Amino acid sequence: MFFERTGRKGRGRPMRLLLRRLVVLLSLGFLHMLLWNGDILLAYAVVGLLVSPVLLTVPRLAVGLAVGFAAIGLLPLRLPGFPADATMIRQGIDATAIYGGGTFGGIFRFRWDETRLYIAPLLLGTLPRVAGLMLAGTAVWRLGLLSNPRRHLRLYQVVALAGLTIGGGSSALELLDEAGHLHLGAMAREVASSLAKVPFALGYVALFFCAVASERGPWLVRLFAPIGRMALTSYVTQSIVLGFVFFGYGLRLFGRLPSAPVALGGVALYAFQIGASHLWLSRFRFGPLEWLWRSLTFGSAQPLRRARVESAGV
Repeated sequence: MFFERTGRKGRGRPMRLLLRRLVVLLSLGFLHMLLWNGDILLAYAVVGLLVSPVLLTVPRLAVGLAVGFAAIGLLPLRLPGFPADATMIRQGIDATAIYGGGTFGGIFRFRWDETRLYIAPLLLGTLPRVAGLMLAGTAVWRLGLLSNPRRHLRLYQVVALAGLTIGGGSSALELLDEAGHLHLGAMAREVASSLAKVPFALGYVALFFCAVASERGPWLVRLFAPIGRMALTSYVTQSIVLGFVFFGYGLRLFGRLPSAPVALGGVALYAFQIGASHLWLSRFRFGPLEWLWRSLTFGSAQPLRRARVESAGV
């Protein structure tokens, strides 16, 4: 979308701007790793840099590559030589102690070792899946499947049904296996885990578009569009807030709360961010980090404040 829009507006070479945009995202990802080593921005930026030349080709090639990489993305993620479950359990015990009671410096040192030994190999294993999904998104956009949800309602319904059925069934198999009611082999467990992710996610996305195509669609768009436009700011803000809540330099609640209140707290934070995004964008054109990202991409400070007429919706 960025590539096509910058090309239509005649703002220089769109590929050069896109690559600069991804390099800035890469830098933001490195900085975000200081707060949370579960960062996804690095993976997005690296894969984006690798697959962006596809935008210079014909749409059919993008579709073909998307199908190929998406098929790879359905494969299990575990890499040869990845630590055994017992090692990861010990790592989890150490992480609970350090993250829940350590200083900022101690947490940073532990996070660096954890990233180097465990997170980095896991990210490498996810790159084919991220590439497949990114290319699939490119193909879906170029095929016009996102421009008119009502026109493609039948397709969304089929994808939602298939995705939620496959993903939900695979998740149920995982849960039954973990509870000891099933005894899946190692390969079957990995396949079930893999199928519980991408199909489930695609099913949720398709279900959302089914809702957008309904009579309440405009209401849903108005509700969620602002936080979508501030996704980067919201993402990093969650790391700052939840880092303070759980880590040793804050409230020290890491590993001390049951899953249910933690999940409810996450939903409450997201709901608060929806309201904050509405309020912020009523006065400003971009979120704070979106403004920084855009300004660094174009090489000059972009207008941030909305004009009074624009703010009034005229």
